[in-house]
Amino acid sequence: MHHDTPKTTQEAVELGLYLAITADCNEKSADALRLAKDLAIDLTEAEMMDAKSNVRRHIADERLHKEFTSETIDKMEADPVFAKKLADKIFNDNRYIAEGELT
Repeated sequence: MHHDTPKTTQEAVELGLYLAITADCNEKSADALRLAKDLAIDLTEAEMMDAKSNVRRHIADERLHKEFTSETIDKMEADPVFAKKLADKIFNDNRYIAEGELT
């Protein structure tokens, strides 16, 4: 995602969508989503699809990095059943992000 102040409307929408998904309460999530929707009015359909895709990919990357600590990797090497369960979970999480709607 963007580590600086958004420079384009699309970047601002992406940040709003990201904050809506990761907010720690429903009120903050709703506020961020409302802001993203207000800003999205200025985007083309292709830009909006690109923004959603960027957010999905960023969240999937964050989840993947959280899953793979050095302790987790050691456990995966020692326990193939655990490794299979973790791989299935990551696949299903990422499939949900890819198929799930961020609207």
